[in-house]
Amino acid sequence: MEEKLKWYDFFLKKSSKIPEEAFENIQEIKHPLGEGVLKVDLEGTDNLAEKIKRALSAILESLPPMSNSEKKAFYIWRNLPDRLAANLTEEEIAPYLFVMPANAKFPDVSIWEHLKVSSALYSDEKLYNSSLFLFTIGPVQSFISQARKTQDFYLGSFILSYLTFVAMKEVIERFGPTSVIYPDMYKQPLMDWYLISEKGITVDNFEPQTVALPMIPNRFVAIIGTCDDIEIRSLAKQIEEKVMVELLNVVDELFEHFELDDEELRQIFEEQFKNFPEIYWAAVKLTVQDSSGGIKQNVSLEELKDFFSEDYLKKWGEFTEFAKNNNQYFNIADVEFYYQPLYTTLEKVLRGTKNVRRFEQFEETGRKCSICGERNALFFRKPDGEPVFVKNNLDFFYRGGKSGSYTKLNGRKFSYQVIRKREGLCAVCFLKRTFHVYLSALRDDKIFNKVFKDFTFPPTSEIAVTDFKEMLLTKEETKKLYDEYVELFKDVVECSNEELSIKTLPKLKNSVGKQAENLEGTWLYIENLTVDRIKEAFEIDRVVEEQLARNLGKLREKLNEIYKALGRSPNKYYALIYLDGDEMGKWLAGEKLPSVEHGYAQSVCQNLPEEFRKKVKKLIGNKILTPATHSAISVALRNYTVEFVRKIVEEEHLGKLVYAGGDDVLAFVNLRDLFDVIEKLRWAFSGQIEFDDNGIIVPNYSNKSGFVLKDGMYHLTMGPTATCSVGVVIAHYREPLKIVVDKVFKANSLAKEYDRNRFAITLLTGSGRERTAVCNWLVDSVYKNDSEDSILTTRILKELQRAMDNDEHRYISNRFVNTLRKEFERIQARKLADRIVEVEIKRLVERAYNSSVKESSEERKNFVERIVRMLSWLYGAAGLPNENKLQRFADLIEIVSFMNRGD
Repeated sequence: MEEKLKWYDFFLKKSSKIPEEAFENIQEIKHPLGEGVLKVDLEGTDNLAEKIKRALSAILESLPPMSNSEKKAFYIWRNLPDRLAANLTEEEIAPYLFVMPANAKFPDVSIWEHLKVSSALYSDEKLYNSSLFLFTIGPVQSFISQARKTQDFYLGSFILSYLTFVAMKEVIERFGPTSVIYPDMYKQPLMDWYLISEKGITVDNFEPQTVALPMIPNRFVAIIGTCDDIEIRSLAKQIEEKVMVELLNVVDELFEHFELDDEELRQIFEEQFKNFPEIYWAAVKLTVQDSSGGIKQNVSLEELKDFFSEDYLKKWGEFTEFAKNNNQYFNIADVEFYYQPLYTTLEKVLRGTKNVRRFEQFEETGRKCSICGERNALFFRKPDGEPVFVKNNLDFFYRGGKSGSYTKLNGRKFSYQVIRKREGLCAVCFLKRTFHVYLSALRDDKIFNKVFKDFTFPPTSEIAVTDFKEMLLTKEETKKLYDEYVELFKDVVECSNEELSIKTLPKLKNSVGKQAENLEGTWLYIENLTVDRIKEAFEIDRVVEEQLARNLGKLREKLNEIYKALGRSPNKYYALIYLDGDEMGKWLAGEKLPSVEHGYAQSVCQNLPEEFRKKVKKLIGNKILTPATHSAISVALRNYTVEFVRKIVEEEHLGKLVYAGGDDVLAFVNLRDLFDVIEKLRWAFSGQIEFDDNGIIVPNYSNKSGFVLKDGMYHLTMGPTATCSVGVVIAHYREPLKIVVDKVFKANSLAKEYDRNRFAITLLTGSGRERTAVCNWLVDSVYKNDSEDSILTTRILKELQRAMDNDEHRYISNRFVNTLRKEFERIQARKLADRIVEVEIKRLVERAYNSSVKESSEERKNFVERIVRMLSWLYGAAGLPNENKLQRFADLIEIVSFMNRGD
């Protein structure tokens, strides 16, 4: 009997046959998720298919020697698209290679999705013997939001992303990377790390630092090569065991690093991991065995009756029967017709599993962890600075620290970076805070060793101060003052360069070099130059403390000199943003997909029989979710995070990503760049961006194709019909991080509450005042009478922010905001019409106008009218909630004004 082809043999066979038809026939590329069309002009080009085949042959012939077919398949899967693009740079087809259709008649499925789905479904080991498998790790929001430091917040995200990848590896090694439908694994940093570190494969265009960015969501969907119940359960059990073994490896490393060589401590520590992580899985068979043990090709719709209505299944059955009888008009294989109801079933099964979650009762009495407040504190630093491991919580905290209730820890290992005075950490939160220790110590792993050695995440003070640092370090005279301040600080505190250094935001380091990391931003705020703050931060002894007290005046004097030279002190506020795709559940249920007709080439669509059109519209209307469509969603989301998000947040602006995976983004941003960042993130999600002559991303609302040209190549995005909502919190750098994180999730929910596709901003002032505003991304087109940019709400807010900055030559004074709020209270009380509001806005702007330059009355008039017009746009057409509209508008203007200076 002939041995069945494994995934890698099948993949090698299929990939060697790209393309399968002449590309000269392709005149357009249809967006798989929307109505967008990318015109392809290959007229006058000859033998494109042959050129591609020759390039492909040259690539395959030049492969380095490899020990087996599996390794070769991994290598080709990862490197072929880039190698092919490099070999065909001069050809007309080059820009389209990443999105080129596999079939000219159905130009909405790319050759790469076709290759992926073919490998996932039709290799001999999977043919008529496969299931959909969904795996999740949690909890998510509660786990990552339980944070006192930015590093806790970041590492919480990284742990979930990393453990999910550990789970995925079992599926990837058995069934190949193409079996993972969501997320798309191509160019995922952790996947590249795996190929390099564990498979010994050279990866093109790999940037090692990207492995530190969590990009893998806490769930994955895969097509696995079995429909046997026992084999599916065995696979799930093995995956779960792999995750738990990895966690035990982390514990081993942490106990060794922190010199916790005590079995009793280990037992107490592991006891707190009984319910962490929460792991759930579900599987739905694509094929089933009949009563005789043979295999039937497809699962019956009858077997889904517990999950759908009778009408739904009847209609779906009619559609599949009709489609099979008219297969010349459909680019869908037999088994793929059932993918949409089967995937919906899979999600419902998982929800049912979560509703009856396995939960092992675990009760503890005593002082709780300072971070999560759920489990007892095990690690604690006493007021005198001594770190201890608490063995008996009640005896230690409530009975005077009885003998035997704790064990002293190595103070050199347990620095103040690990645990602060009076701070208590449970086992899970201790692992979260120190997870980088494990990553940097992974045996023989040069990538993680380098990226996570001495790892720190920028604190909120550093994020808030980076624009000030940038000004400081880009002028020679102030740069010299900064150097003098750093040297004085070292002398006074008696600390080394290593003790002072800090990880700053990537853009700042790239623009001014390592000097940006010489001093943490905390010490550029004069209120922090106190004996107590410095003493706790640097663990200094009594002698140095006395010297510090004598010299603090010099430090303050030098810092004030810096303030004077720059004409300002640093802003004390920063922003946390949370972006979330809208209605992703509906996308994956097929409810947001375009019409069936959109999937055809124009020449084919024109010749479809009228009866066929009517029948399709009656039965289904929109395209159905197939593995290829699901994969296209995954590719679009991967392009968003890999190609655009990091560039926007960390390369172009003063920001730092916490997480960017699937349809979610969490990031810290300096206030100066806030509106630019959320603007670009929003329109990049829908593919409505372009790159200017300097390679900078700019919104391009007119791009409706759903494809973005980057570095000479088109990339697939979710398209203009996909939207996202963003929550923003502006907070003082000393505001407890847990409060800020909870508020940003709430802000995002608020944005979605008002019809989605909006952004909500909450301002938390140091004095306890809270302001919230919700806006549309676009000003209503009725108000558009200037350039196209004027319809972007964020553009208006940026211009207003500049107009209310008293460092500008012309500006609206800060008193405008308070006066506006008082007048609005009067208007609201009297229930006056909106027209009165606009008249009042004009009167108040004219009164608040200031200018430090000579100007004509015409110049003054134009400036005032422009500001009045923008304010009227915001009030009338930016989608402010009707409930308390005047208050919301006043909150929005106050937030914009506040961003210039802070308190």
